[in-house]
Amino acid sequence: NWDEAERTVGVYKDNDLKGQLWGYIKGQAANWGDITGDDTYTYLTTTIDYGGWTTGGCGILRNNISTFTKAGFAGGAGTDNAYFSLRVDGLCNLYRNITVDKSTNRLYVTDSINGGTNKVIVFQTSPALASPIDSFALTNIVDMIAVGGKLWIIRNGTVGRYSTNGTYENVSISGILKPTKIAMSRQNELMIWDDSLCQVNFVRNYNTSPRIRTLGYKGGMYASNKLYPSYSKFNVFPARLTGMGTDSIGKIYLTWGYAF
Repeated sequence: NWDEAERTVGVYKDNDLKGQLWGYIKGQAANWGDITGDDTYTYLTTTIDYGGWTTGGCGILRNNISTFTKAGFAGGAGTDNAYFSLRVDGLCNLYRNITVDKSTNRLYVTDSINGGTNKVIVFQTSPALASPIDSFALTNIVDMIAVGGKLWIIRNGTVGRYSTNGTYENVSISGILKPTKIAMSRQNELMIWDDSLCQVNFVRNYNTSPRIRTLGYKGGMYASNKLYPSYSKFNVFPARLTGMGTDSIGKIYLTWGYAF
């Protein structure tokens, strides 16, 4: 959440730095925050910048995905009217999750509440509306992804499919020992990180008959049966992955950092 080079959120392509999200976000994007995007904008969980080094409340900063500049909208909060506002006070450095569904123009963000309950706030992204259009409470959310008008949520050690108002639809992905991160690949597969086996699970046909393939040496860096040096030929990962995804040609990107 702090970078003297101001690259709190860096933008990269083909191994090269392309820039950073513009605006005063040094110290504004709290640790354990989250970022998502659609074809036009990125959405970043932040406090709200009101100008003059003044920040407050909890919000979501919208930036242009091509120019990295703030993208204001009618009724938006803060400088340049570029923020969705969750609330006007209180801490924002708790665990946050954010996901956008391009097919429905809906943005979902969690706001942690004491006692293990997450309130999920729903915004409309196109046209952008400053006020939430819906909200619901759901306990113990670890991570979530919106796709095709549904929510896939990790909670209570399981990965399940939920409606857009938080109702469990009795569809789940079995066989993941300790799911902690979930994403959607550009190849229309769910990506689920198993923090017990240090593997990425790629799930096809996730709505009907899930088929899973894995990436990563089983057990990762902490496997008891690593065979030196032959095991080094495999992808051996540490625990506590912080993010993952793929590009349009199937390259896989994994991140670790503050959490490891």
